[in-house]
Amino acid sequence: MDMAECGKMPPEVYGYLRGRNIKEQDVLYTAETDLDIEGNFADGYLVLTKDVLGIFQAPAKEGDVRCFRGCGFAASDKRDPEGEIEDPWEEASGTEGEGWRAEFISLEALDRLWIENCVGCNLLVGRQEEQERCLLMFTHLKKRKVAKLVRGVEQMKKGETPEFSQEAQEYCPKCGRMVDRGRVAKRKYICYECESYFRVKVPNRIRMVADPHTFEPWFTDMPMRNPLAYEGYEEKITAAREKTGLDEAVVVGQCKVFGEDIVLGICDSRFLMASMGQVVGEKITAALERAVEKRLPVFLFCCSGGARMQEGIISLMQMAKTSAAVRKLGEAGLLYCTVLTDPTTGGVTASFAMLGDIILSEPRATIGFAGRRVVEQTTKKKLPEDFQSAEFLLEHGFVDAIVPRNEMRQTLERLLRQHGGKGAML
Repeated sequence: MDMAECGKMPPEVYGYLRGRNIKEQDVLYTAETDLDIEGNFADGYLVLTKDVLGIFQAPAKEGDVRCFRGCGFAASDKRDPEGEIEDPWEEASGTEGEGWRAEFISLEALDRLWIENCVGCNLLVGRQEEQERCLLMFTHLKKRKVAKLVRGVEQMKKGETPEFSQEAQEYCPKCGRMVDRGRVAKRKYICYECESYFRVKVPNRIRMVADPHTFEPWFTDMPMRNPLAYEGYEEKITAAREKTGLDEAVVVGQCKVFGEDIVLGICDSRFLMASMGQVVGEKITAALERAVEKRLPVFLFCCSGGARMQEGIISLMQMAKTSAAVRKLGEAGLLYCTVLTDPTTGGVTASFAMLGDIILSEPRATIGFAGRRVVEQTTKKKLPEDFQSAEFLLEHGFVDAIVPRNEMRQTLERLLRQHGGKGAML
């Protein structure tokens, strides 16, 4: 379990850490481990900060075999001057940690950490002051996660950034701070430092909106075209597909939201800034036409840098095509709702994004047609600071509502209910 999953650690572990003035954001890596003694399993947890390695043992359960010295969980052969074995464990106090035991090892005093194979299991071994000590016995099922921790400790002692720290960190482009990717993901990709919104990948957006395992993608095999034989365009498309795992900048399909069937479309800014080319226009048009056939409402999450320059006039034609398809949906009396996300600009704003019966937006999204500098140069006027923000457009009537990300799914469900659910009529 890496930092993206650190919330799965038992609350007792975090309560115990708080008792030692260790904050959750100080934790670099966590791993759930196990203890195997004669076929019996016990729960253990590893917590690594920049200063210490914490080893936690859960309270004993009926049938568990616990062994603290000699061989087993945090076994120790370190002796005091009188020859007695020192017990490295601390008894947890307070209701949050009652029944738990823990050992904290200073990384500064830890000379080396490694894994040894044992019969049927593995040992986590540490060396301190020329003395070696078995810290943990665990099964082969947990070896990969413990090995990742060991590599990280080695890198930290060399003054390097551990690989799991690099994986767990995300740069916030708004406030410029490095934030924990796991905590950001749990907050629906909202920065906990400045409350700015990260851009969301298609799979994550589907999980945030659709009922689990209900999304069925449509039109995934449309061939890529280079209508103007633009040099290097095909290579750009291939690179974008490899980077994102998507076939194009928009994904469309059918899913359920609180049990109600809808057509869902999502633009992904990772794919050439979600620019609209022939395939994007065709997928959206085909999805709208199929929605008419199936009598389903349409919800489209928009994000784009505009028309795709490599396709020239062909990309601009998609504005008319998608707009005509939206009109057909309206003539059929079906609900069409767009959700504007950061950024929604150019030809997408000038076509299907602003044609919704209901136009929603995420907070602080950039929404516009031409760029701010171009507008200022054309109008010869100084524009307001919040120009082209979702809040500015709401104030001037271009957006119907700004919906926080954690309320979006419930808002869509409410709109569906208000408009009659499946086959929602206007």
